Amino acid sequence: MLCSDGDNILVIDTTGLDDRTWLDEGGEPHSVDMHVQERYTRVDEYNVDLTVTIDDPKIYTKPFEWLRAKYYWMVKQDFAETFCLPTDAIEYRETLAKQEGTSKASR
Repeated sequence: MLCSDGDNILVIDTTGLDDRTWLDEGGEPHSVDMHVQERYTRVDEYNVDLTVTIDDPKIYTKPFEWLRAKYYWMVKQDFAETFCLPTDAIEYRETLAKQEGTSKASR
């Protein structure tokens, strides 16, 4: 759910997540009752702060701040043009996204 908390804050509330996933690469668990709240605060014309809070009473004793980040837009920032090609997805799948225990040799 999206909502505004004043003119400078965007709040995104997420619930109903699949409990087979993890919070991070360390394998921190969560339940289907987890509530994730992202708060994007526009500090000024060029800066946005992000705070992500996790509340999952089945797994954790209290809500906690999971992520804090700052985003800065640089004036006249130049972005290189990129293309999304099917071959890029295939290369990614073959080199990085293989499920554990699979390899080209085992096919």
